[in-house]
Amino acid sequence: MRRFLALPLVAVAALLASGCSGTIDSAYGVPDATRWTYFQADTEAIASAMERALNRTGYQVERVGRTDAGEVALTVSLAGGSADFTEVLIQPFTDPDAVFSSRVQTLPRQRPIPDDLRVAVMADL
Repeated sequence: MRRFLALPLVAVAALLASGCSGTIDSAYGVPDATRWTYFQADTEAIASAMERALNRTGYQVERVGRTDAGEVALTVSLAGGSADFTEVLIQPFTDPDAVFSSRVQTLPRQRPIPDDLRVAVMADL
């Protein structure tokens, strides 16, 4: 019985030794999923979809700013109280190995956007 338990351990060790040590994030071209949400759309399309989604979910978009670098910042407030974030930053993402063209995070905590907002934005794209 011990020999059967040792076989899977030997197989895993062989895979790790052969260089198969990438992460799920790197396999999907998402280098920092703990800080960003990634989309396959340009920053303008995401900004429009994000603004519509935020307005539908109880947030108010107070200002939309754009930089020369192609970043878009939406300043938001929650209609009925305080929000976890006050800005949404949308950046072009130019990693040649990635399938994503833009990334989004909430500020000031530098986190990915909430899942319900991500789904709403994807539905609008």
